[in-house]
Formats: sequence, structure tokens, C-alpha cells
Amino acid sequence: MADDSATSGAQRQELEEQYSPSRWSRRGDADYVISEHVRFAKEECPFLVYVHGGYWQELSRELSAYCVRPLHGAGIAVAVVGYDLAPQVNVLDIVEQIQAAVEFVLNFAQKRGSRGVWVCGHSAGAHLSAWLLSPWLDRLGAATRRLLRGLVLVSGVYRLAPLVPTYVNHALRLTRETADSVSPALAAFQLSPDSKDSIKNMRILVAIGQHDSPAFHEQSREYSKILRGICDHVEYLEVADMDHFSVVENLHKEDYILTKKIIAMIKSSNN
Repeated sequence: MADDSATSGAQRQELEEQYSPSRWSRRGDADYVISEHVRFAKEECPFLVYVHGGYWQELSRELSAYCVRPLHGAGIAVAVVGYDLAPQVNVLDIVEQIQAAVEFVLNFAQKRGSRGVWVCGHSAGAHLSAWLLSPWLDRLGAATRRLLRGLVLVSGVYRLAPLVPTYVNHALRLTRETADSVSPALAAFQLSPDSKDSIKNMRILVAIGQHDSPAFHEQSREYSKILRGICDHVEYLEVADMDHFSVVENLHKEDYILTKKIIAMIKSSNN
């Protein structure tokens, strides 16, 4: 073993400085940094899974982490998930990848004793998040299913048939039949009685940018109406002055209305 007596007081002080990570943070003093880390690492903290958009064929989780900082600051653990992109895979493959990712998080959260898991998706990510309200729920155990506390669906597409004749479908290769088979607006009617019961008290926020297209507004309004038939807590929010992209780009801001809305919903649901 090393002889501590050979280390001078000044050397020991320098070593302690170098090997005390909390002293090197820019967020605040050492006590603050440690307390924040302990608060974040508490077993019961809620999780939010974020699913990016890109019409199932663009973007990545690395480009979509803008919501992490304000949510982390509010004591919410965030997992930004990715998925393989079309045309290498089809939409159903991507749906199954996201379902597997959320199931993994739910199981992890259950082992940690978390207070709940939320899922937020934008555009195609909202479609993929909405697909959690499907017969997939029946594969989960009752306790795991109850951990899925809510969804935040931002500027989503919930019926895919209108995309079939558009440029978007060049990579997706959907037919009218396959488009219907991966449309959350139709899957919602296929839930078993047990699944319907487990999501009845789920909190769902359907958001849309004021300057999204009329087609996106129509999709969000229609899906909100469908959700109100199976869930008791569904809110529809038109975010003023935002377009399809800025509506999520601004999630890096703590004082942004959608950021505050997400945090408030998760906090109120997990108290």
C-alpha cells in the first residue's frame, strides 16, 4: 500500500480537489450539485420517453434531445429513443421497436419503484406514441400497464391513409390497407376491456402548433375526440404562434408553455 505520510498537506489538498467531481461543476457549489444529483437519482422519480419525428424516415434521437434539460431540472428522468428508418424498415417495424423500447423502460421503472412513465412524441413520433394505446397493452402485466401514466402527442398523424398518394409514401410504401392497419385512430377501437380500464385515468395532452397545416389540425381534433371516448383526462392545446417544428424546438426553454404544461401534468399525476 502507498505510504500516506509521503504526501504533503499541499499535495493531499490538490488530490482532493482533483478527485472531488462536485467541485468542478458549473451549476453551483459542491453541496448544490450533490443534492441535485441525489434528487435526480431518487428511485421514485417519474420517467418521460421522447420519440422524435421525421415522417418515419429522417432525424434521430441525437438530434432530438432539446427537452432534456428543463425536464431534468424538474426531477424527471428522460429517455430519448431512436428507431430504424424507412425504407430500410416499414412503419409496422418501427411501431414494434418503439413498443419494445417503452416496455423496456416500463420494466426498468417498475424495478426502480418509479411513480410512473410518460411518453411524448412529435409528428411521426406522436403517431408511434399513440400506438401504445393498442392491443400491445394486453401483453403487459396489470402492474406494468398501470405505470404508463400518460401521453403527450404533438402535431401527430393518427390516420395514415391520406399520406398514401403523397411524396411521403415513396419511402414508406404504404397501401390503403396497410396505412389503415398502422393508424392509431383505428387501433383505439380494438382495445380489450382490461386495457380500456387501465387507461381510463391516463392523462393525455394532444398539442398542435397554431401554424400547423389544416390537415394536421383536423387529425389532432379527430384523435382527441376519439381519445375522450376511452380516457377521462384528455386536453387539446393549440400552441400560439408555433409551427410544426417550433412547437417542439422550444421545449428547451423552461418558461415555454408546452414545457410547463408537460412538467405540471407529470407532477400532478405523480403526487
